[in-house]
Amino acid sequence: VSCWVRPDGRQDGGIWENTSGSSGGRLSLFTLTNGKFRLRYKNSTKTTGILVATNSTTWYHVLATIAYGSRAVYVDNSSEADNTGNISSDHSSAGFDFRVGKETVEDSYFDGDIAELAAWKVVLTAGEIASLSNGASPLFVRPGSMLAYYPLGGPYVGSTAAAAGGYRDVLNTNDLAEASSPAFAGTPTQFSSSAGMFYPNTYMGTDTIPF
Repeated sequence: VSCWVRPDGRQDGGIWENTSGSSGGRLSLFTLTNGKFRLRYKNSTKTTGILVATNSTTWYHVLATIAYGSRAVYVDNSSEADNTGNISSDHSSAGFDFRVGKETVEDSYFDGDIAELAAWKVVLTAGEIASLSNGASPLFVRPGSMLAYYPLGGPYVGSTAAAAGGYRDVLNTNDLAEASSPAFAGTPTQFSSSAGMFYPNTYMGTDTIPF
């Protein structure tokens, strides 16, 4: 799972999660008040060593790889936390909720910006992780193995998009709604699609593929 985040300072803030609400079905990525990122998987967690800046202007590329035998978190293409050992946790059932902007276990909402969130059904290579960190569109990284891609204010959200375009999975399979994705609620989360590092909504016009 890959995304860009710009936290509004150090905080307990959920970036994304896929959870059944029980201890056996927790999978999430969030920030801590000490300025670190933490990956939660089942009953365990792994925390990065990097410190988030206290300002609200720094963007970070955060990518988590999750497999049966290993897990890892990369921040700006740097391997910051990893864990090995077999963990059984099936997140493919319909009983799991996917959210952007909240971590249910900590009951924490993200304060800042989240963009370019994408998920694959494979563990990406070091070269692919580096490409995403350098700004490559997720659409051009192993597209055949992609599960979902949410620009969250990127080039696919424009005047021609549906009213719910801001929540759209451009693969047209896993659209979000405000109720299921607290990042888009007016309160208590602060969310902005005018991130500044992506093309403005009007740039694409009627195009369907970003260049």
